[in-house]
Amino acid sequence: MSLTPRERFQMIRKIVERVQDGGLWSTTSLLILLQQYGLESIDSQGDSSSREAEFARIVGRATDETLIGVYATVLDIDEEQALSGALVPDDHGLWNEGQVRVYLSHSATEREFVAEVSNELAVVGVHGFVAHETMQIERPWQAQIEVALRTAEAFVGLVHPRFNESAWCQQELGWANGRGLPFFLVRFGANPDGFAASTQWPSGAKRSAGQVAHDILAWLERTTDFTDRIVEGLMKALEMASDYYSAEAAAKRVVALGSLTETSWEALARAFWANDQVHGGVLPTRVLQPFFHKNGRSWPPPKPLPKLTPRSVDVRATALSSDPLF
Repeated sequence: MSLTPRERFQMIRKIVERVQDGGLWSTTSLLILLQQYGLESIDSQGDSSSREAEFARIVGRATDETLIGVYATVLDIDEEQALSGALVPDDHGLWNEGQVRVYLSHSATEREFVAEVSNELAVVGVHGFVAHETMQIERPWQAQIEVALRTAEAFVGLVHPRFNESAWCQQELGWANGRGLPFFLVRFGANPDGFAASTQWPSGAKRSAGQVAHDILAWLERTTDFTDRIVEGLMKALEMASDYYSAEAAAKRVVALGSLTETSWEALARAFWANDQVHGGVLPTRVLQPFFHKNGRSWPPPKPLPKLTPRSVDVRATALSSDPLF
């Protein structure tokens, strides 16, 4: 088959990300890999960033067949799984534009609880796909599930007792593994079966939908690819909070990040002063004040300077020119 440019991009990006992850792929390993697939070599004397760029260039020039082989080798999957992971069709509006795409796998009996988790995640810019809740009517449901699995950016399994008994859940988990998606499992009175059982996953027993969403969000924030988008969603949630309780919940999620970049601190100051439910509320300020002090920041944060529009600049210039001193 012939891969589209979008499919090739997805595969090349995942290959490069995997060889960069954790330092498992040495320069020697990369040289061997390229040699086995008949690709040109890289300069082993350059710095790491130069080698990575050169590796990406070489892999990007490989034929479709070779690219699929390299993808399968690097992700340690068979070529059929690699090909399935490469086929990224149009999502046909299944996902909310701009949000982090998370597939929420669950047993059908827990649909209502998982929908609540999805709603909590939506507040901070994460779209949790819940089968039969997110899907569009008058379209084949299985096809939509397959599209969602192929276009998701992360996978979360909510492991209730019937999760392991569900053939659908097991197929979804296997699909996510085959694509090399980052995945996270939460236990609800049951441990996952198969390879996933080797990891000690957190328990969600007796935790509310909001608390489970918070755990998922914390995991997503630790996933490098999503950090900036998660922080942006958190700041927007704080700025748009419609009451003190919503503002407090958003503030707690911000504090859970632990640290912020300078750009994020500036965004937090803007969100703080833009919403009177935040700067005028006891609940959110009680959460944010210790966070500012802990990070050596002044409290309350300084008010951001107003942005100058072209009109405001003209008015200011006119006022100065009419001043007798000028």
